[in-house]
Order: sequence, then structure tokens, then C-alpha cells
Amino acid sequence: MAEEGLIARERPKRRNLTKQGKRPAAPDLVEREFTADAPDEVWCGDVTMIPTGEGPLYLAIVIDLFSRRMLGYSMTAHHDTELTKASLLMAFATRGGSLPRTIFHGDRGSEYTGSNYAKARRSIGVLQSMGRVACALDNAVAESFHSTLKTEFTHRRRFATRAEARQQISSWITNWYNQKRRHSWCAGISPITHENNYNNQQEAATIRSAA
Repeated sequence: MAEEGLIARERPKRRNLTKQGKRPAAPDLVEREFTADAPDEVWCGDVTMIPTGEGPLYLAIVIDLFSRRMLGYSMTAHHDTELTKASLLMAFATRGGSLPRTIFHGDRGSEYTGSNYAKARRSIGVLQSMGRVACALDNAVAESFHSTLKTEFTHRRRFATRAEARQQISSWITNWYNQKRRHSWCAGISPITHENNYNNQQEAATIRSAA
């Protein structure tokens, strides 16, 4: 490395954003079984912080455990229930405003226990599941996504403004992560390709059964 003039990039120290909410926590309906047999059976999400020249930008996400597709995300200067509610409603809109009895798994932070978030969640028929406080393994898929985002993208860049970070992260999620990035969980194809293959198989099975 010295001969090539290379310097190791030190990974920033992880900051825990979870602040225990005052309201009762929901039970853990997932129990580290981060699998699903079909889309929209189980979602998961979390909040992370992205540094910018204007100060921190907080990102809330919603991932489908079937395909690891990013269904919803929201970014603001504050981590609160409005942030997590916006990501949840985006996921609902992505799925066309119609859901089965979907479970959303998150942590016990105030962003997920607040009344505004709970009201929005109930209005779209989503069940709440929560892992333990300060236990990353209880929400490993969301934590893994944040690690991927930072290792592959944000740690390699400096954002002058929150608007710049928001635009570039949105593009990375929409145009790269969901559409093109190969995922080991999806047997080496992208999350959207994985979902499309599943939907095509279901449609073909329906046609055969009706024939």
C-alpha cells in the first residue's frame, strides 16, 4: 500500500440513534427469522444518520424481507415519527395502496412507538413487531442495508448539503440498489428482478390451473 501511495480508509464509529420510546413496545413477531415466502408478508426498517456539510441527514427505510427490495425511504434533518411515517407511507404507495396483513419489524425507538407513526401504521393495516433495545442482531437486515449503503456509497463521498445527499442517495437506491445490484439473498440477481421472477411464476401457475 505504501509503494502504491494508498491509505486505508478508517470506518467511522457507529452511533446508536435508538432512544427508547415511552409507550409500550410491541412483541417481537420475527424473532430473527428474516425470511418470507412472498412479497409483503414481512417488512423491516430502521433509521440511520448521514453526515453533510449542513449537518446530519436522517434516513428511514422500509425493506421487504422477501426480495430485500427498498419499498420506502424518507430523509429529513430530524429523526422523529414524521420521518418513519413518511417511509412507511411511501412503501404503502409503492405497493399500490393495497396490502395483506403485513408485519413491519423495527426497533423500540421513539420514532416507531410515537402516536403519529402508530396511527399511520394502523390506517394501512400493518402489524408492528419490535426487537430489543441496542440489539442490532434483532434487526439484522435493516442494519445490513445501512452498512452496504455507507460502505459502497456514502463513505466514499462528501455531501455539501442535505439536498445533495438526499438526491444522490435516492438515485442510488432507486436506480442501483433495487434495479441492478446483485444480492446474495436473491441468488445473485437484483431485488426487483427477484420479485418480477416470482410474479411471473405466480401468473404462469394461475394460467395453468385455469386451463
